[in-house]
Amino acid sequence: MGDFAKDIFMKGGTSKEWDAILTGLKDLIKERNEKFGLENFEKMKKDSLREDYRPSEGIWYWVWLKPKWKLMEFKATEYGDLTHEDAWRRYVSDNLVVHYNIREGVDEIKDAYTGMPRGRVAHVGKKWVFYHGDDTPINFAKAKIQIVSRFELTKQALAGQVEFKFDEHETMQEDDRAIVKKYCN
Repeated sequence: MGDFAKDIFMKGGTSKEWDAILTGLKDLIKERNEKFGLENFEKMKKDSLREDYRPSEGIWYWVWLKPKWKLMEFKATEYGDLTHEDAWRRYVSDNLVVHYNIREGVDEIKDAYTGMPRGRVAHVGKKWVFYHGDDTPINFAKAKIQIVSRFELTKQALAGQVEFKFDEHETMQEDDRAIVKKYCN
């Protein structure tokens, strides 16, 4: 499609040729929409056109802040190279302690960094790979939209350069999950 469009552009192209290009682009967008569940495609497209658009690697957590799940992302472009344990201890657990007014058990919460769903995004070759524990608490298609958007990878998703992969390392651990559940209900 790319070389064909370039040739058409260089020679001026007929309206029939331009219609073929537009149809191909619409089909590509539709395919990406279906593949990634991009129900909110227009918003994501607009986000990807921002001047300050900066794709990033990083990590995320899905955090239960009653009454809903909140996505907390830690982009390497803003936070540096954080581990899940660092992000949990420095940011996530503090949110939980304040939100649930936890007075006793603060140390337990600070140590329970595998107690909520999490994942990471890495730039691997030409792909952006989102590693997850397959325990996302909301609809997975909607979760993918949010995560891709937060890490500013909409353009890459539309270009087929984004992949979601299960990684057992990212799954919640039952001991930590029980601690989080004990204090955050």
